[in-house]
Amino acid sequence: MKLENLKHKTWQWQRSYTQTNALRSDDRIALFGVVMVYSASAMLAQSEHHGHFYYVIKQAIWTAIGLVAMLAAMQFDYNRLRDRRIVYGLLLLTVFMLLAVFAFFAYQRCAALDQV
Repeated sequence: MKLENLKHKTWQWQRSYTQTNALRSDDRIALFGVVMVYSASAMLAQSEHHGHFYYVIKQAIWTAIGLVAMLAAMQFDYNRLRDRRIVYGLLLLTVFMLLAVFAFFAYQRCAALDQV
């Protein structure tokens, strides 16, 4: 009985350790991306009278939102995806969002044609 508890605790530690390392590597890649955005856009942002950090701040905000979404997704139990209602609900949500992108670009194009 004690051996089974030890195996269970070891497995939990390994899972937690793996998730922690994955989170660390994702954080590093995301921060590297923010630095690359600064490197590529500092002069452009300065020439557009926004200041050096205009695009970096925007990138950092979206990076933070992405990391929070990743932390929320890590808490999701993927075994719940066996329920067809959840799978088809997510599928319909994805299709709706893809169609919304086309509607947004069509609206932008019509607005641009009205200005001409």
